[in-house]
Amino acid sequence: MTSEQTELDTQFGVLITLMTELTALLDRENRALEAGLRTSLAFAAERTHERKAELSAELETWVSQVRSGQINLGLASPDVREQVTASSEALDAVVKENMERLKAGIETTRTRVEAIMSAIREQATSEGAYDATGRRARISDAPSSLLV
Repeated sequence: MTSEQTELDTQFGVLITLMTELTALLDRENRALEAGLRTSLAFAAERTHERKAELSAELETWVSQVRSGQINLGLASPDVREQVTASSEALDAVVKENMERLKAGIETTRTRVEAIMSAIREQATSEGAYDATGRRARISDAPSSLLV
């Protein structure tokens, strides 16, 4: 192994550590999302989103350097290449799970909001509207698409 390869392996060790930390962070977030809204809010309160953004920015820099040819993964030792590949695959899997869980959470929230809005509309309709004098009109006097 050349000194250049050793230096490159050390650099890729930093990338492996970065991907491992980001994978662990996203996995914790996924478990919190899996447990429900209250847990996910508690997780968010830990301010891990800031660390996640930092790690993502660092990873983006690495990806850019590899794609541009500034850093050549092919020159790293076979063991390091395997570790980079394994870390990348693990990160990809946890990112996909994270996206699915976030989409599910958004849909659950949307369903809750729709249910609340429906209940509000139903309550407003059952209580009646106001007439021109500002008094509460009887339901039969209030125009409603349900009564027509």
